[in-house]
Amino acid sequence: MFENEIFEFHKNAYYGKELNEHKNYYINKAQEAQKLAKGNKQERKIALGILKDLKNKLNKEWKYFTSKVYTDYINCVPEANKYATDINNAYIHIMDSNKYANLERNLYDIYDYIDSYHVFSDNKLYGNTYAKEARELRSNTNNQDKKDILNIIINFYNKPSKKMFKEVQQAYGEIEKNNYKNLLNKDFLKKFS
Repeated sequence: MFENEIFEFHKNAYYGKELNEHKNYYINKAQEAQKLAKGNKQERKIALGILKDLKNKLNKEWKYFTSKVYTDYINCVPEANKYATDINNAYIHIMDSNKYANLERNLYDIYDYIDSYHVFSDNKLYGNTYAKEARELRSNTNNQDKKDILNIIINFYNKPSKKMFKEVQQAYGEIEKNNYKNLLNKDFLKKFS
């Protein structure tokens, strides 16, 4: 199914190919269920099950995309927000999902809102490229001091807070000395200063 159930853009970056795969999964499942919804009682029951599954997946993503950590971060990298907008629109338009009378409309709305004009470049990264690069650098070094400094940066992105900001601030001399300043999203850091 998905490598990542939820794209946590505040602490990682994802290739557009993966975003497109998620969108295509929702679109294809909604279209499959739409065909079943026009069938006999058993097929309609299967279609309703697919709708419930899609709604659960969309709900998980919607919860993240409406969280404070996401809304704080996304203003710093708005391109990734296009994915969240499509997911959120699809989720909030599902009405009375357990009723057969709304089945086709709900499936159509999922398809329609996710199949928007937002297509992502397959080889482009969306989200927190700073944290992704910090993780890659950490996994490619054997120097424990460098790993410790990179962990401070990564920990800030994983759980951004004033406390974690202070840790970054205290380590700034070492961050600068090791040429890791480029791993800091200054706009995002300012939110916690």
